[in-house]
Amino acid sequence: MRRKVLQTIREYEMLRPGDRVTVGFSGGADSTALLYLLWQLREQLQIAVTACHVNHQLRGQESQRDEDFVRAFCGQHGIPLTVERIDAAQGAQRAGESVETYSRAARYHLLEQAAGPQGKIATAHTMDDNAETVLFYLARGTGLNGLGGIPPVRGQIVRPLIGCTRREVEAFCAQEGLPFVTDSTNLSDEYSRNIIRHSIMPVFERVNPAFLGNAKRMMQHAEDAFSYIQDQCEKLLSEAGREGGYSCSAFAGADGYIARCAVKQLLDERFDMIDGRMVEECLLVATGEKSSVEIRKGIYFLKKGGIFSISEASGRTQDEGYCLKVEPGKTYLAGGFLVSLQELKG
Repeated sequence: MRRKVLQTIREYEMLRPGDRVTVGFSGGADSTALLYLLWQLREQLQIAVTACHVNHQLRGQESQRDEDFVRAFCGQHGIPLTVERIDAAQGAQRAGESVETYSRAARYHLLEQAAGPQGKIATAHTMDDNAETVLFYLARGTGLNGLGGIPPVRGQIVRPLIGCTRREVEAFCAQEGLPFVTDSTNLSDEYSRNIIRHSIMPVFERVNPAFLGNAKRMMQHAEDAFSYIQDQCEKLLSEAGREGGYSCSAFAGADGYIARCAVKQLLDERFDMIDGRMVEECLLVATGEKSSVEIRKGIYFLKKGGIFSISEASGRTQDEGYCLKVEPGKTYLAGGFLVSLQELKG
């Protein structure tokens, strides 16, 4: 496993001589193996290694047990350690978020603080975690970006174990005599990810024992394809860019899939939880087939004079889409309202 980790670090250029690496250390098997390995390799890689543990105070005595374990482990090996304590339940309630969402964001925020703006953050995601994430995205609904799984490198975050299986990690801990703790919530099927881990992943591996390796290759292909599409989206957005928005004619003349992905990118930059139906509606505006779509209350994807943009202005425009050829004595549907000829005058 040591050889695999070194290969992964070099393949993705995760770490360079002089880097300061902060390992997110929960005390579980994966993070224990990662911290131990990087600490053993620090001179070979010419890096400085520290650990950071976040106690979310969600599991009572078990949370305290984990904190005590990481303190003892780092003390035994002489590894510099930062421990942060947060009340995740109370914080999530104040933020109006799920405990899981709040805890994840808070944990990464604290890791970023511990690492500093120039430091690297190493997390212990494995090949199993990657496959589980893709299956989770498939169940929830995903595009190519979701099929790419967890990226080996994202900004200052690196994942040296991403090419190793969970079995390999546990075998390494046994071989090296490394103790670790087990989070009891990982044993419960109350969470979707645990159902995937306990019930679905074993089925795929029974169908084909090479499932994890095949999934890894599929994710790499998806990531390569998504990267290419992202490049094409950036090119389209650059070419279509105009003062105040983007050219509808440029989007109408572009490849349909690339245009759709570019519209989704614009929406994702400003809004959370944009569904496929909304993307399709906004694409009609971008290609000039529709005048406006209300994305959120008072915020529109709006076409005006052949240029579309996201605007907080009224969704009604003077665009050609609202012009009507009228006849006396008839009533027309305009802008969602029934109006008579007299009401349309002026």
